Amino acid sequence: MMKGNGFEIMDKIKYFLTFYFIESHLKSMNNEISVVLDSSGKHLNSFRKIIENEFKDYKNEEYIVSVYGINFKPALIKQKEIKFINGVPTITIKVVLKFKKNKFESHNNIRTDNDSFIPKIKFEVMKKVIGKDLFPPEQLILTNFQIIQLFSDALLIKEKVMPNDNTYMELMQYGVNLLNSMEQYELLFFLMIYINIVNNYNLNLIQKIFECFNLKKIII
Repeated sequence: MMKGNGFEIMDKIKYFLTFYFIESHLKSMNNEISVVLDSSGKHLNSFRKIIENEFKDYKNEEYIVSVYGINFKPALIKQKEIKFINGVPTITIKVVLKFKKNKFESHNNIRTDNDSFIPKIKFEVMKKVIGKDLFPPEQLILTNFQIIQLFSDALLIKEKVMPNDNTYMELMQYGVNLLNSMEQYELLFFLMIYINIVNNYNLNLIQKIFECFNLKKIII
């Protein structure tokens, strides 16, 4: 029934972006921990755990590391909910970690013009009127290589995202940003991002990844 601009409006309403994040905790706590979405609104589409892996830290302690995804539709976000940070439109999405009878909140400012990736979601300390403040469960410190690999596996293997999809290219842009911010990096980390970008012929990112290459920064 709808013609012309009507179809364009429908396409915009169906269009969604995704906020991806990583959460980790000790394996021994796994049965007592749950992570839930604590925001509401018509713009929020789905919340899901995409992958779950086990890692060990330098003390040989085992951690459960998970990648989550939250879909949202920018066209359905109310204007009053949008906050501009350094000129970038964002919305706040609250995620809660439940541990025993405690709830630890995480408020995340997420872009409304691109997919977002947060490598370590930060949960706030629970302030107590009486007694000591409660700190959230300790998370595993991941390497940048592990972070990109986790997100990549979540997208390519579980979400069935194509390597040349905008979402995957956003992840590669995130990887380039990491390289630029690092004083030193392993050659393997650089090559992982380089190969994915070059194989997809993204000219803009190819130029950026070439600019990242610096022999003085590479850890031998």
